[in-house]
Amino acid sequence: MLLSKFVEGVKLYKILIMKGKFALYYDFIEEENLIVIKFFRSTKQKPLE
Repeated sequence: MLLSKFVEGVKLYKILIMKGKFALYYDFIEEENLIVIKFFRSTKQKPLE
């Protein structure tokens, strides 16, 4: 099962949460084992993509 996908338009990963009502856009810095959340948006807002 695919939990997130990479969005080329914004160069971030996207995951839907809370039964698809919200989207988290994040980046993963592998060297530091760090996840950086860039955007938290409602799916009713205009998409970033």
